[in-house]
Amino acid sequence: MAEPIRRRSPLLPALILFLITWMAMAPASAAERTYLYAASSLTGAMTALAAELETTSGHQLIAVFGASSTLARQILQGAPAHIFISAHPLWMDKIADKDLLEPGSRRLIANNRLVVAASRADAAALDLANTKALLQRLGNGRLAMADPNHVPAGIYGKQALQTLGLWGMLQDRLAIASNVRIALSYIERGETPLGIVYASDLVGRPQVTAVALFPDQSHAPISYPMAVLRGRSNAATKAFQQLLQSDKGRAILTRFGFQPL
Repeated sequence: MAEPIRRRSPLLPALILFLITWMAMAPASAAERTYLYAASSLTGAMTALAAELETTSGHQLIAVFGASSTLARQILQGAPAHIFISAHPLWMDKIADKDLLEPGSRRLIANNRLVVAASRADAAALDLANTKALLQRLGNGRLAMADPNHVPAGIYGKQALQTLGLWGMLQDRLAIASNVRIALSYIERGETPLGIVYASDLVGRPQVTAVALFPDQSHAPISYPMAVLRGRSNAATKAFQQLLQSDKGRAILTRFGFQPL
């Protein structure tokens, strides 16, 4: 008895081709992910910029936020960052010292201001020259601020307090946070009556308000350097750089309380 002829489905070659194509593309898709490492104070602005980039160009950025010092250390240890935006040149310099920046990609993108913030329920203006009023405002509480040993907002805050002659009386009354957004959360939750944060941190945070503005000359300029990591330049990083320099990108930075450069 003759063995029946087995007819191959006409769909089989197409299925095999699809599987081969899918397997070839899957690793490439993972490799093409573009990571943006940015200071925590940039969370709102960079989230909006990443959304704008995807809408206008189709490029996706995976944003990672944290203290600039923490992110820089991760990059130095091999984290897969394509773009790094720091809240202080110190941490960008440390990466540059290891020759890890794409030549010509470093630039300043924005400035910020430093403020003393309080709950909106206690929004009376505070005169930083009046130490008695400052201590009364603190009461038995503490002053929230990011870690002055390595976090940019804390470094700037310590500089400002030292310039105004306030550091000695306040250094033992601090509530130290690992980044500026956590310092802000202490104020929002009523855990501290006052805190030192960036002006941009208060955008979209109705529970808190600025009660004092530190003079610009009381601390180093608060500027945000951005750079592409060496060998990580791609279509997405180039499109993001173009967006930052565009009117739309500058408008987004302004909307989130920054001064675009």
